[in-house]
This record gives sequence, C-alpha cells and structure tokens, in this order.
Amino acid sequence: APWCSPAPVEPMGSRGDQGPPQSAPEANGVITRAFDGIAALVGVSLLCRLCSFGFNICAARFVSQASYGVSFVSLQLLNSLALFPLKEAFRRAAMRLPASERDSASGLSWLGFAFTVGVSAVLAVVWTAWPPSDPPAGYSLAVVGVAVAAVVEAAAEPVVVESLIDLEFTRRARAEGLANLLRSGAAFAVAVAGFDGVASFTVGQLVFATAWSSLYFMVRRPGPRQSVDAKHLAVFWQFSGMAFQKAVLQEGEKVLLLAFFSQEDWGVFALVTNVGSLVLRLLFAPVEEIAYSAFGKLPPDASPFELLAPLLALQGSIGWTAAWFGPPLATSAIFILYGPTWAGSAAPQALGAYCVLLLALALNGVLEACMHSRASAEWLRRAQASQLQASVVLVAASSGLAFLGAGPSSLVWGNAASMLVRAWVCVQFLAHEPVPVPRDKLLKSLASPELRRVAGALAIAGVVVRLVLAFVVTHRPDVRAVAAQVVVAGCGFLIAAGLCRRDIMTIASTVTVDALTDAGHGVAPGISRPLLAHSTSFP
Repeated sequence: APWCSPAPVEPMGSRGDQGPPQSAPEANGVITRAFDGIAALVGVSLLCRLCSFGFNICAARFVSQASYGVSFVSLQLLNSLALFPLKEAFRRAAMRLPASERDSASGLSWLGFAFTVGVSAVLAVVWTAWPPSDPPAGYSLAVVGVAVAAVVEAAAEPVVVESLIDLEFTRRARAEGLANLLRSGAAFAVAVAGFDGVASFTVGQLVFATAWSSLYFMVRRPGPRQSVDAKHLAVFWQFSGMAFQKAVLQEGEKVLLLAFFSQEDWGVFALVTNVGSLVLRLLFAPVEEIAYSAFGKLPPDASPFELLAPLLALQGSIGWTAAWFGPPLATSAIFILYGPTWAGSAAPQALGAYCVLLLALALNGVLEACMHSRASAEWLRRAQASQLQASVVLVAASSGLAFLGAGPSSLVWGNAASMLVRAWVCVQFLAHEPVPVPRDKLLKSLASPELRRVAGALAIAGVVVRLVLAFVVTHRPDVRAVAAQVVVAGCGFLIAAGLCRRDIMTIASTVTVDALTDAGHGVAPGISRPLLAHSTSFP
C-alpha cells in the first residue's frame, strides 16, 4: 500500500500506461495462459510437496519437539524474513510495471538482490546474538547457512522476474518442483546419517537455493543492471509498506511464539503448520500468484468478476470441506502421520483450528490477489489501514486466547480473525472498482442453488460425523479409535457427495474458460473446456 508515494500509482493495465487496451483475443489469451500455469504449478507441486511432507514426517518422528520447533519456527522465520522484501516488494513492483518498462523492472530486481544480501547479514547477527533458551548443537553455524541460502536464492531474481513478465509459469513450476525434490532428498539423507533436525534443515535450504538459481541460469542469462525510473521507485515504496504489514500478519504469530511460548510449543505449532499448510502451498499459493498476474493484465474496462467468481468457488470449496471435516479427523491425522506421542499433545486441537482457518485463507487469498493487482492509490492506502487493524486483531485475539489456556491454537484463531478483516476490505474495493462488482452480485455467484445444496450437505455431514465420533471415540487415540474416525468421516463425506453428485457435475461442467472470457469480451474459439477438467490435479 502507498505509504510514502508522492503521486498516485496507476494499476497495472489501467489508462495509458499499457498502450492501447487489450483486444478480446488478448484477454482470452491471458486467462488461458493463467490457468495453464495454475495447472502446471499444481501438478508439479503435488509431487515435490509430498516429498517434502514425507521428510517432515520422518524428522518429527525421530526428533524432540524442541529441536523440531527451532528448525521450523526460528530458522524458518529467518529465511522468510530475509526473502520477504524481495518477493513481496521488489518482485511485485517489478511485475506491476508495464511490459515496455522491462529495463526498469530488471533494475528493481538487481536492487532486490543487493537488499537481500544486507538483510540476510543483519538477521544472521540478530539470530546469533539472541539464540533460544536451549539452543541445539551447531545452532550458530545453522544460522549462517540459512542466511547464505537466502542470498543464493535471491541471486536468480532478475531472471525470475523476466520469466514471470513473459508469463512463463510452467518454467517456474519445473524449477520449483525439481529444487524442492533435491531439497527433500538432501535433508532426508542428512537426517538418516544421524544429524539433528537443525543440520538437515540447513542443508536442505542450501540445496534448494543452489538448485533454484542454477536451473534458472541454465535457461536464461540476467541482463546488465539498468537504472530504475523515479516513478517506479514510487511503486516500490508503496509495495514496501504493504510487504512490511504482510510480514507482520504472516510471520507475526511466529514472533509471538518465539517470545511467549516454550520450545515445545514451537514444535507443536511447526508441526501443525506443516500439515495444515500443505493445501496452502500445494493449491492456494500457485493459484493466487498466477491470479495476481492475470488480474493485472486484464484490460482496464474488463470486469474482474468473470475470473474472480470461479477462483473463489474453487478455493472456497476446498476451505469449506476442510472446515467441516478437518477437526473431527485431526487426531487421526496426527496419530497416523506422527505417532501416538504427538497425538497426545496439543497438536490435534491446533490442527483442527487450522482446518477452519483454511476457509478464511482460501477466500482472502483470491480477493487480495485481485485488489493488489488492480487497486488505485487510494484503495491501497485503505488496505494499509485495514492491515494495521488486522494486525491489532491478530495480537489481541491470540493473546486473549493464550491467556485463557488455548496454547498454540490461540495463534491459529487469531489469524482467522485477522483474515476476516482483510477479506472485508477487498469486498469493499470490488464494489468501488472502475468496473464495480457489487457485493450482492459476488454473494449471489457464491450462493447458486447448486453450491448451496453442496455446501449444506457437507455441513450437515460434518456435524453428524462430529456427533457420532463424540460417542464412539472417547478414549486416548489408538489404532481402533483412529480407524473408527476415518471410517465414520469417510462415510459421511461419501454420502454427502453422493446425494449431491448431480449438483457437483453441474458446477464442474459450467465452470469453463469460456465463462471466464465472456461478459463483453467475446468467446475465444477453441478453448471451450471445463476448468475443473483442465488439470487432473484439481479435486
């Protein structure tokens, strides 16, 4: 959001900064390539995320909660903060520039790399000077290794930005997929060799960063460093403020965790986020990243509704299912994946709360992708104020619930409350866009008779499953209890899906790429196909 902007910044694709408005075939091409990229990212992410997930399971089974927490909370926070300005400020500002300003975008990328070097060094000093109360062996060396990995990953940023500007989403999918596979394999090998979780995490980060940069440099060479136009620096300062607030919201719970919770609680929180965020990393993140590019490249006179509605339905349906069926199965999931020790801890309660959070994250992610790519300076300022409010809500809700004894779950519920605040601001923006999307129209698209029947059936099935499990499973988790939970929940879901199978087929057959490119732009010939059938990775 624009905190220090001397002049309003035009949205990408607005008024005169992109040349003549895009024609209908060009708009159709943007949307088609966007969903091609989503399909590629989702498909590749499925394999690499499952491999990473498998490593996390192995690590959690054989390390203590405290060691696991240091790796996936403290060191992970270091890596995230080192790369956050690069990805959320420099990269987004560069991508927001019109295609004719490629040289200025390249200059911003080089500035981002230099900035990441400095930030990584400062964070390494801070992490070494203030270690955890009981640091594992080799902690200081691990901190340096994670900081170096962030710098190596940032070295490829000029090439990454050029690739994204050219809408080469499948190339990104291949690079990320292979780098994640190599990271998982290297980290697992170090763990099997007898080293602790901190060492395996550090080696994994170094391997990922090296593979990521090498794969991009193999297909592209970064251009010479270019100067950055003054108005583009203004765009960067706007996104810098937005990135700072997003970092507070996204990583703020980890800071609270490090400051006020024990290292055992770190481990529980890290485990739950690794399990619960699998959907975020596998489906939501690639969809939202590509949606950001696609929304920004739509013509200025095009309504985002035709792209927004199916994306909300797609992600919202996943979040809705998780909210009703996730909590009853949380204990079983922890028991199956991590064993009885973790199942007897606070992890099941925290995972159940995270399943509810997925619904808020699903809707807010798509709404913010639309707003950030199309909003005017005025609305970005309003987003700034709303994120400050969301930060206050996060801290207040988390602190209050922690005082009441909610444990690590308090941070999850605090995030859910803050997401609702952010989503409401996005809905307000849509109603005041150059091509407005009224709230009643948006709600009506999400409340069609078919969607209502499917959502109602899933909700009723979820409630029945909870009631049945409350009477059937009343003792400490064991094999029989877990089997009962899985059978009851599975039957409930299948019955609900079976009763609504016609509605589900109707929804899947009507959500097409043609529907996305209609509404005054015409239908592009040759792309009439169901969106949900576009990739076999979609549920």
